[in-house]
Amino acid sequence: MAKSDKTAGVLLMVLFGCGLFMSTAFPERSAYFPRFICIVGLFLSILLLIGAIRKEKKGQDADVPSTITPAQRKRLLIMGVMIILYAVGVAYIGFTVSSIVFMTAASWLLYPGKISKDNRRPAVVIVVASVVISVAIYVIFKNLLYVPLPSGLLI
Repeated sequence: MAKSDKTAGVLLMVLFGCGLFMSTAFPERSAYFPRFICIVGLFLSILLLIGAIRKEKKGQDADVPSTITPAQRKRLLIMGVMIILYAVGVAYIGFTVSSIVFMTAASWLLYPGKISKDNRRPAVVIVVASVVISVAIYVIFKNLLYVPLPSGLLI
């Protein structure tokens, strides 16, 4: 784990460092939030790196081999494809519809139990939650923050 934590720490430091550098091109007032996020991210990445180095020096937490099952690997692959399809879907069919479809499909895929004809309650909860969350985000951004969300063919 220490080796993967060190790798993640360095990669995240590079990512947040690039973000911090890129934020210098923003207008002063627009740069506050991105700079804040990048500085916090850099700080947390440094803490991760320091923790990994300290664990390695103490001899704790040797790298554990991955125990991902084939079923989990399949879910991970499906989830990755769904994220790509969601990003494409936002551009073509709009934010709200894409979000409802994505959240429903992702929740269904990641649901730990079995959804059957006898037990439809989880399916109803998943669909209702997806619709409510997507519509709430749309209303908040459109009416309260006055930030337009991507619209497509449907909405």
